[in-house]
Amino acid sequence: MDKDKLIKLTNAWLNGTATEEEKQLLHNWYDAVEDKEEVVITAVAETEEQVGQRILANLKSKIEFKKTKIVPLFRHTWFRVAAASLFIMLSVSTYLFVKNTSEPTIVKAGSDNLIHDVAAPATTKATITLADGSMVTLDSMNAGTLATQGNITVTKNANGQISYNASQLKANSSQLVFNTLSNPRGSKIVDITLSDGSHIWLNAGSSLTYPVAFTGSERKVSITGEAYFEVTHNASKPFYVNKGDMEVKVLGTHFNINAYDDEPGIKVTLLKGSVKVTLAPNGQPTTRNGKRETVLFPGHAASIHNSSLIIHNSVDLNEIMSWKDNRFYFMSADIKTIARQLSRWYDVDIEIAGNINDHFTGIISRNVNASEVFGMLQKTGTMKVNIEGKKVMISN
Repeated sequence: MDKDKLIKLTNAWLNGTATEEEKQLLHNWYDAVEDKEEVVITAVAETEEQVGQRILANLKSKIEFKKTKIVPLFRHTWFRVAAASLFIMLSVSTYLFVKNTSEPTIVKAGSDNLIHDVAAPATTKATITLADGSMVTLDSMNAGTLATQGNITVTKNANGQISYNASQLKANSSQLVFNTLSNPRGSKIVDITLSDGSHIWLNAGSSLTYPVAFTGSERKVSITGEAYFEVTHNASKPFYVNKGDMEVKVLGTHFNINAYDDEPGIKVTLLKGSVKVTLAPNGQPTTRNGKRETVLFPGHAASIHNSSLIIHNSVDLNEIMSWKDNRFYFMSADIKTIARQLSRWYDVDIEIAGNINDHFTGIISRNVNASEVFGMLQKTGTMKVNIEGKKVMISN
């Protein structure tokens, strides 16, 4: 992309006039550039407009750069509204920190003298529990056939993807045989193609229970943790996802479910198609009077919290899908929210002492070691971090 076109697209994004096609062009540009160099924004501003203009001016002056290695990480203020759209174009070796004052403070990323460290997951530690109770550890198995269950073959390809081949399933078969794919904390993302062709990705600390082959008039799976679904369309056999009091019904669509037990609620976000989200109080089947449900459209979300179904008509899909893109994406996140994500990815236990009431926004690669992420947080001046083995202490 030439310089003038990139500046034009950036201006449109800042002004809120960029079309979906123009936004996609910016993302494609970011993904296509190969190398990176540092870009540091040294803005002092008091309003969203001033901040946005300073970012734009800096971007224009650096437009010749190849893909940057900056990730801005800053305390939540007026800044985030004007600048958030541009963060995807920055990267992972420097970050910007803005205090709740009119004068931003800029620091560079690094371990900040943190002696101990925890590496980012390098392998997939996922396992499949078969119908007979036996367990298959995926990383220890070579590409090829992992298991055979009746007429169903479970395979692993060279990229580690798991597939269930149901091509020989008997048409009159009615028995449901279940497997469970478990992806523990400290494990890379794992993805699986079910027997109907539906493709599912599992985040660390998640599990999926599903039939080896779908029989009858419906397809049902259940999850814990977080998963992204690309469901194969079949109008005569709807697809259901269950977690506690929540049920999602789809015919064929793309959506994300965050349903970790330690999160304050369950959140379903739709990217493509439509889904029906139903809340069945106390886990009981819904009735005509007791049913609470909503139909979602792309870009919308529904969350279940304290037995209430809440609709969100506008969500940041970049934030929702960042885990699948191998990024941490914090948008005005408190330290507890950040700690939950870091603990699952690095498989560490995090203890927070004292009151840390600040909120943080930023994009950080999930490939970096834990010390780099915690070092960024420590350099904000709001906390101290100590890493001892698998234990992390965060304090004032």
